[in-house]
Amino acid sequence: MNASLYSPSRIWVARSLALEVEARGRWEALTGWSAQPTCCASEEHAFVRASLDGWAAAVSLPVEIKAPNPADHRVALGGVVP
Repeated sequence: MNASLYSPSRIWVARSLALEVEARGRWEALTGWSAQPTCCASEEHAFVRASLDGWAAAVSLPVEIKAPNPADHRVALGGVVP
């Protein structure tokens, strides 16, 4: 068994990715705009790239979603950046 597959950091990344779909759906319901995960690059500088959690094409708006681990979330709810 490969222990690195079950490391805490991989588990939290998997959790974040799973929650991203739900969070994007909630954002879409709140705003009324659809947002699709998108990768993009500058037409002028090919090395400038981004992997967006969502792109709301109707309003040209990038969407960034954060799904922190529970401990960091509690810290953030207290007004502190973890």
